[in-house]
Amino acid sequence: MSREEELYTHFQECLAGLNRAWSILNELETQQLPPSLTAAAVHMALIEYGKPFKESGSGNNKRHSLGLPLASEDDHLLHRYLLDQRDAVLAHSMSTLEDTAHYEGKDGGYRSPLMSQGAVQSLPPLEDIKSLIERVLDVFYAQLPQLEKQLS
Repeated sequence: MSREEELYTHFQECLAGLNRAWSILNELETQQLPPSLTAAAVHMALIEYGKPFKESGSGNNKRHSLGLPLASEDDHLLHRYLLDQRDAVLAHSMSTLEDTAHYEGKDGGYRSPLMSQGAVQSLPPLEDIKSLIERVLDVFYAQLPQLEKQLS
């Protein structure tokens, strides 16, 4: 795969992830779900939102990441907050020993540590997150013809 094909494929996957995040939030506006399922859906939307902007992989297999294409300070603040929540709480456990509790298990009375993962701090209204995703998608879709042209 050429470098241009690799970039194009990554870009398309980023668009797909952002569209999944938007779709999840959009569905939440129309569906009445139990709070636990709503929380799980929001968490998944935030994980999908963050994928285009985060590098992953190991060693020489680093993947590309995109920058936030918006100039608004409010958009950058919201974007950073969402990525921080994704990194610290949703995708990784940032719990510390201070967060540890012990549970007396029923099987032989053993004590096992429980790391209480921090809850997502209060999020801005889902409409604000969805609106940010829409603005990001608008900019990325505007860039798509240029990437397609580079493949020709």
